[in-house]
Amino acid sequence: MKRVRGISIVLVALSFAFLAGDGFAQVDFWTRTSGPYGGSVRAMVFVDGGDLLAATTFNGVYRSQDNGQTWTETSDGLTSPHGGPMAIAPNGDVFVGTFGAGVYRSTDNGANWAPVNEGLTTSFCTGSYPSTAASAMIQALVVNANGDVFAGTWGAGV
Repeated sequence: MKRVRGISIVLVALSFAFLAGDGFAQVDFWTRTSGPYGGSVRAMVFVDGGDLLAATTFNGVYRSQDNGQTWTETSDGLTSPHGGPMAIAPNGDVFVGTFGAGVYRSTDNGANWAPVNEGLTTSFCTGSYPSTAASAMIQALVVNANGDVFAGTWGAGV
């Protein structure tokens, strides 16, 4: 019994020595890119071809073709600049949720967006947005292996 206790104490001491040293050191783990600037970035996805899309809080969706060094707006078709969660379907379609205009789909890697709000319900209403599916505030998006899209809304469930 003393031998097992002694081995346990040595293992605990070695663990503390590892944690106190450089065992978890991360040098230059994060590197700032050149944007996109336009509010908080709410979500990012990589699309076919390696482009990076970023949904921003106040200025729609941006694309980077060089791992974040440069950004261009790619919000054609979005009626709300308030980007939210993003998801990619198995067939490559890209979805972005908005805060006040529902869900949009792009079939061309984010170059153009079209609303897909049929059947979407909402209970959130403000003076500037009527309480319709197109005014849904999307908090979460996920696509399953069959391509079914699930949207978590503000106040109206999934």
